[in-house]
Amino acid sequence: MCINSDDPGFWGSTGVSLDFAYATIAWDLDLKELKQFAINAIKYSTLAEADKEEVFNRFYDGWNEWILSMAK
Repeated sequence: MCINSDDPGFWGSTGVSLDFAYATIAWDLDLKELKQFAINAIKYSTLAEADKEEVFNRFYDGWNEWILSMAK
């Protein structure tokens, strides 16, 4: 399962942060589950494989930086 925007051009959305927040509240998700949803969103997207690799790298860099900032 993954969380993705649904036709962002039509709805005028600019990201999925709010979607993740709603799912977290509704399903009482933890960090491990949120991370897996994000990974699945990239993995099962229609991005070209080379683009997926770049997005995965940016995701993991950002995730690790955020986790370290929360540990302070």
